[in-house]
Amino acid sequence: SDITSTIDDLASTCGVADVIHELILGKNDNKRPDSWEPLCSMRSSVVLGAFGGGTLFPLVGAGMGPIVGGMAGSIAGAGCGVLDMNQVNSNDNKKPTQDNAQPAYSSVFAPSEVKRRQRMLVQVYMHLAEETEKVKSLAVEADRKAERRCYEPLEVKLKEGDNVEIELNINGNTLLYNGRKSVVWQGSFVKRAFDYIVPDDIDVCELSCSVDLFVNGAIAGEMIFLTEIVDYNPRQLTTEIIARPTRKLFISYSHKDIKSAEKIAKIHEALGIDVFFDKHRLKAGYIYSEEISKFIQTADTFVLCWSENAKESDYVEKERQEALALAYPQRKPRERASLRIHPYNIEPHAVPPADMIGHYHFEEL
Repeated sequence: SDITSTIDDLASTCGVADVIHELILGKNDNKRPDSWEPLCSMRSSVVLGAFGGGTLFPLVGAGMGPIVGGMAGSIAGAGCGVLDMNQVNSNDNKKPTQDNAQPAYSSVFAPSEVKRRQRMLVQVYMHLAEETEKVKSLAVEADRKAERRCYEPLEVKLKEGDNVEIELNINGNTLLYNGRKSVVWQGSFVKRAFDYIVPDDIDVCELSCSVDLFVNGAIAGEMIFLTEIVDYNPRQLTTEIIARPTRKLFISYSHKDIKSAEKIAKIHEALGIDVFFDKHRLKAGYIYSEEISKFIQTADTFVLCWSENAKESDYVEKERQEALALAYPQRKPRERASLRIHPYNIEPHAVPPADMIGHYHFEEL
């Protein structure tokens, strides 16, 4: 939130504190090398990119200012962007939001029935409301024989440039498939497709599937569906889709890992999601079962920050067990589960809990 403090932290890490202060903040203009003068004259615009290595580069020919490597990418967001210093100074205390975003929708098309050794095609579209009919026709083109059944799209708020990640999870008795694809939202429809070959030796009669949507790293929601495994020729039907947006999120973590928890909280708050994570600021007298348990029971998403610290925490274990009882696969079928669990593997890393191995994909934070 404070650009000067952010650059101070960056400088101490990169070991080029004096140079950064001279070029960007102008604290010692009289000491600045003459060769940098054309670049320094454009100090109000600083190009920040995740180039790595902590090296300071002149932007030759562009005349926009220095490119700062390493951690500077976190200031401008993923990849590269232009940061107006005057604008930052006037917005120091504002939280990031999606206020200027527009409603967009995610629609999923998948088969209702599939045979062993058969290809299972899952199509995911991101689109505007007025593009719904176009999406339907494109889905038909991809699978002309399939009869479309009612589906429920997931509504999210997006603005151009948002990074959207689409994750498909297919479960039998265990997690059989986990795949993720990315797209940068440009204001109109885009498609991502997943192919899964059903194993010949699979010993379940249905696949429980979810398509999870992430916007700039935040869990925006999920779309769940079932696909039956049959021995006869599958009927040409698409499965019914249930959409569940993220509205209320609980973060379980060890107090030693609070920095990671804060990062996760901020990216979700930017989407307008109600986040509970700072249990250590609860008022004196609050009891675990009265406040924390109440939030878990009413949340739709549970984020587990798993680490060696969390492994040793009694509070994390209580929260984790309460969440597991509300989530799939302990609560079946998937549509009966009131909570979804998304675990992160954070430093210091620990082996995932035995009762979650095989059912959950632990994402590296």
